[in-house]
Amino acid sequence: MTLHARDASSEPLHPPGASFSIRTVATAALLCWVGLLSPSASAETTEEVLAQHRKALGGDAALAKTTAVVQKGTLEHMGVTRSFMWSTMRPMFFREDSVGTGIQETIASDGKTAWNRAFNGVVYGVSGADRTAAHLTGLLLTRAYLAPDDHDLEAGEAKRSDGDRTWTVPFSGRHLPPFELSFDAKTWQLTRATCKDSRGRLELTFEDVRKEGDLRFPFKVVRTMVRDGVNDVTAFTVKNIDRKPTLEESAFERPMETGGRFRLPEGQSTVSVPLQFNASTHHILVQASIQDSPPAWFLLDSAAHATVLDKGWMAPLNLPVVDRVIASGAGGSQMLELHGVERIRIGGLELGSTVVASSDLSALLSAAGGRDPGHGGV
Repeated sequence: MTLHARDASSEPLHPPGASFSIRTVATAALLCWVGLLSPSASAETTEEVLAQHRKALGGDAALAKTTAVVQKGTLEHMGVTRSFMWSTMRPMFFREDSVGTGIQETIASDGKTAWNRAFNGVVYGVSGADRTAAHLTGLLLTRAYLAPDDHDLEAGEAKRSDGDRTWTVPFSGRHLPPFELSFDAKTWQLTRATCKDSRGRLELTFEDVRKEGDLRFPFKVVRTMVRDGVNDVTAFTVKNIDRKPTLEESAFERPMETGGRFRLPEGQSTVSVPLQFNASTHHILVQASIQDSPPAWFLLDSAAHATVLDKGWMAPLNLPVVDRVIASGAGGSQMLELHGVERIRIGGLELGSTVVASSDLSALLSAAGGRDPGHGGV
């Protein structure tokens, strides 16, 4: 089409009999203007949003042939860096292994139940916010949300937000609290997942999306858990992706062992551990040594999830910090440092390669009589 400039005083633009009108021209101009501003593809329904997202990821054919993925990289958590590996397999199997200075932790989910092998080697079932984090991370990495009907999920109505720059789709399911997924209205990539309940909020953000073969993956994922007003942030940076790993369902099953790595004296199947009962404070005390420290008195707490040492008492041991965690209790939440320990001895029993936490236990020690250097269950 050629546009010609004309003087306003010259003859009319349209010759006699032409069917054009001012309204027709204005409508055409408006449509052209809207077309220039609109993204290359549009959507109005949840189905259309997910269809555009599948296309942006690489298309249905590429997604269908990718049934398992292993991603490796590094994570940053409260100033501590560790390596990690995500293993995912359809329909919704997820496993996260992280390795630091002499420690290893695993959390896994099949979309219904979750388990954790803690730093101290103990295996236990996961509940609450940690289970929600495992389920949601697995659901997003396996991309099970693309077929909600196949995974006990119900997708709600898609809505525009953030000045029409984002599409947000609400989801609900049997094994997760309600959550929302946000998609960039221009690139159609998943940018954020948010899940809230009465105790806090879980958010995952996805950045640095790159093409790996015929599919796109986020190479940076930030997971934020907010509990009791405290942010617990873990940033994952993916460095390697294997789209054809050899994975079996057994890798995601909860191991049978439920205890730590205990060693008994050679030739013995049992040991006796003396306990003392403080009648005035009603504390049970046990003697133990950390690394090669002299035996010291500890409080025995059957409800503790880890051994907790008093910061002042443990300072001479120079134990390395391997991670930091947010611990919640009756007194609120606080950050605890975790330290790698090569051995703990209790009588003739030895626990090797474990992790202890540290905190200021001066008030507790004073209440217990002042002679207890640590607190926890070994």
